[in-house]
Amino acid sequence: MMPSMENTMKSFSFGVVDYIVFGIMLTVSASIGAYFGFFSKSKNTTDEYLLGGKKMKTIPIAISLVARCKSDFSRVRGGIKAVVWTDVVQAMVMLSSVVLVSVLGVLKVGGLNKVFENVEAGGRLDVSYSLDPRIRSSFFSLFISGYLMWTGHIGLNQICVQRIVSLPTIQQAKRALTITGIGIIIIMSFNAFTGLLMFARYFGCDPILAGVVEKPDKLMPFFVQDVVGHLKGVPGVFISCVFSASLSTMSAILNSMAGVVYFDYIKPWIRHTEARANAVMKIFVVVMGFYCIASGLIVQRFTSILQTIITITGINTGAVVGVFLLGMFVPRANGKAAVTSVAFSILTMLWIIVNAQLRFKAGHIKYEPLPTTLDNCHIHDFRAVITNISTTPASSILQSTHSEEVPLLTTAFGSNQDFSIYDITFYWYKVLGVVLVWLLAIPLSYVWKSSEEKLNPKLFTPFVRRFLTQRSIEMEEMPLKTAKYVTPNTNTTVVVPLNAEENNKLK
Repeated sequence: MMPSMENTMKSFSFGVVDYIVFGIMLTVSASIGAYFGFFSKSKNTTDEYLLGGKKMKTIPIAISLVARCKSDFSRVRGGIKAVVWTDVVQAMVMLSSVVLVSVLGVLKVGGLNKVFENVEAGGRLDVSYSLDPRIRSSFFSLFISGYLMWTGHIGLNQICVQRIVSLPTIQQAKRALTITGIGIIIIMSFNAFTGLLMFARYFGCDPILAGVVEKPDKLMPFFVQDVVGHLKGVPGVFISCVFSASLSTMSAILNSMAGVVYFDYIKPWIRHTEARANAVMKIFVVVMGFYCIASGLIVQRFTSILQTIITITGINTGAVVGVFLLGMFVPRANGKAAVTSVAFSILTMLWIIVNAQLRFKAGHIKYEPLPTTLDNCHIHDFRAVITNISTTPASSILQSTHSEEVPLLTTAFGSNQDFSIYDITFYWYKVLGVVLVWLLAIPLSYVWKSSEEKLNPKLFTPFVRRFLTQRSIEMEEMPLKTAKYVTPNTNTTVVVPLNAEENNKLK
């Protein structure tokens, strides 16, 4: 007798132990925030709250940049110190869980050879090297857009920069960024391998096609429960880390945004004190936290969260990266040209993205997914999938294959289709944003000449510094500090440059 769908799905659900472990993990995160918020002996200042007193250590900061898994409570009470140490704890648990899931997943499939055999048979190792910007996923679109995305994220994003500047020296900052780069490569490699594992595990028996899993964003929890569900508490540990990671972007933004909003928009209008500043920023974090929770109820209805995030950030990320690259490589660039080009890039990208989404909704843009089947479900132990197939009409399964809600995995337009700027894949949005900034800023820099002739060579990349004229770098030779003395005989004021040692004493 075939078991009911409800009974078979119980094997893919949380147990009591999983819920307990899930609660413990979140409690640990909140406890770290409570410690730094209520019991830490550090001074209650804005510098301590936002930058940890600039006394943070290299390894915790590097792990925090890689992990960025945190709880909102730790953000509110403990500030940057609580966030960093919460990241460290959760990153260690998360990495251990990912390794465990990967190892058990390989064993579940039948070994590494079987994994790559299934992946190769399904065409998931085929890489497109086409330069056609309409192809959703190609080597060049992923590499170039990924380079710009991580440059903007690690080097320019307020969330990451805040962590970097919390380190006491530039040498420690460089070491932290080096460790971060290595950590990101490791994490992204595990993520990619997990994707291959999921395809190999469900090769010929697609849970999404069968209707057991609604959309790709829910496939990972299903896979974890399938692979390690027999180990009590392990799914709870893994999902708690994924749950925390889903909050990482917004909770990290809250602290950074609180500092920016207070110092740029609130401080000029109130009498500033450290206590008042901390209170205002914490209230802001709480209010925006509730707003993010409400927004999450809307986001869960999106077909693909990853595609949505990349598309939305494509509006301004390219412009931000472009203007910083402009300042590093083009000495002639000036403020007017930079502001105008950034505004032009953002507005143009907004226009392109909105029209592209309208065309996508109307069916003019459509990405056909790589094929998946249900042919091999009889040789797998997927009771839930097999039960669902036996109770679902064949016509509805066939219809789901061609549904617009099927995950958009790969594809290209026909080569004979007319090119339209709105057909560019969302992976190229950041690249296009950078190009738009440069196309307008460089000619405008010749039209609107800067009145400031002095340039600081430290603001340019080393390659550009060799082309700067001696006259343009005189500002670098000026002392950072000067002292004024009144001569006793003539009663005149003399400005005396200080040497480096005296400068440091004045800092």
